[in-house]
Amino acid sequence: MTDLADPARYEAFTCLKPGTRLEKPEFDRGGDGRLRYAWRANTPAVGPIEQAKFVREGKIKGDEALLALRDAANGRPVVAHSGTVAWNEYRKRYLLIAVESFGGPSLLGEIWFAEADTPLGPWAYARQVVTHDKYSFYNPKHHPEFDQDGGRKIYFEGTYTTTFSGNTDPTPRYDYNQLMYRLDLADARLNLPVPIYATPDGRYATGRAGFLAAGGKAPAFFALERAGKGMIALPLGKGDCHAFPADAKDAPEAVVPLYALGGVTMGYTTDASRAPAGARPLARVWPAPTAVALPPLN
Repeated sequence: MTDLADPARYEAFTCLKPGTRLEKPEFDRGGDGRLRYAWRANTPAVGPIEQAKFVREGKIKGDEALLALRDAANGRPVVAHSGTVAWNEYRKRYLLIAVESFGGPSLLGEIWFAEADTPLGPWAYARQVVTHDKYSFYNPKHHPEFDQDGGRKIYFEGTYTTTFSGNTDPTPRYDYNQLMYRLDLADARLNLPVPIYATPDGRYATGRAGFLAAGGKAPAFFALERAGKGMIALPLGKGDCHAFPADAKDAPEAVVPLYALGGVTMGYTTDASRAPAGARPLARVWPAPTAVALPPLN
């Protein structure tokens, strides 16, 4: 109880040096120059807005961001303002429901959905699930206690108001009220790219098992776990994932070519400079927007 009453004893998963503050940030980097995240007491987490600011200022690189949200359709960065994370039994992953900061058409009313294998991430590709025309909908919260059908249907609420919106025509009897939405996770539009991890045995895997096998290392790339229209199966060695054909005409803007490494080093890469000379792409997948290593789960 003593520690619970002492905020200085709380720990945050942060890239700041122990005891430093956001006002004068000092970043923890190893001898190789790589940014290091760890659980640290009396040291604040770097929130998504501060994180975006530090990237703009060149203090951290884009792939060093812990919350590396991207629009799954076009790869555009999405800066979250606030939201919640909760385990979902249907997807067997953690879900993020978050409102975008300075989105459009509302300044603080665009709601995004993402999934990750751990509470810390890797948070990457997201889908916009709610929009508001010049109306705020902030502090969204997923209520897992209301989940239905084994977690397939989830509910989240937020504050619906004209505040911060510039809207001069409030909804009668609803301004500054709480509204709740229902989301069906079986909807094909929520078939999001998932992390594909390279494992020490030279194979690839997804989900919690893949994360554990990779020792918390950042994903090699992202692909679809569930088959979609026009997709092809990509063998991983531990199951398959689904990608777009290399010559797909209707693939999302965010995807990039995937190459087979071949030779002694078998595997895949989205880095064309690492592909064998003259190699043709096997498929099109989503690149990993984050290189942050996460602590292995127990």
